[in-house]
Amino acid sequence: MLAGGPGDADLDELITQAEREVAALGQLQQRLTGVTGEGYGPRNLAHARTSASGLLEELSIDPRGMRLSSHELAEEIVAATRAAATQASERIAEMYREIFGRELPVGGPGGASAASDLARDPEIQDALNGLARARYQLG
Repeated sequence: MLAGGPGDADLDELITQAEREVAALGQLQQRLTGVTGEGYGPRNLAHARTSASGLLEELSIDPRGMRLSSHELAEEIVAATRAAATQASERIAEMYREIFGRELPVGGPGGASAASDLARDPEIQDALNGLARARYQLG
């Protein structure tokens, strides 16, 4: 660190904060790789598993589900998938609270993905912006 300037203490604090946030983000990213969600349709005839991002990874349909109309089966599948994606999001939010000690910022209308929610966290953005400014000032 360059010595002597009046803003050195502020710069040191910005760098320290940014380094903590980046380390915490790395920890969160590592833990996110194994996150999945599981859910069932209202009649328990469809079971879905989604990734952390809400993408459908696995779908199983009970043989009794084949007796449903196509519309009813579609509703069962959609409900199971939504339940699984919700569970994955809740798991991510819990991990975020454990690591950062605060709530994950909520996405916009319609529900955004966890990744875009992370990108909206003002504390993370401040830390990363501070790190970028510090790197620029240090050359």
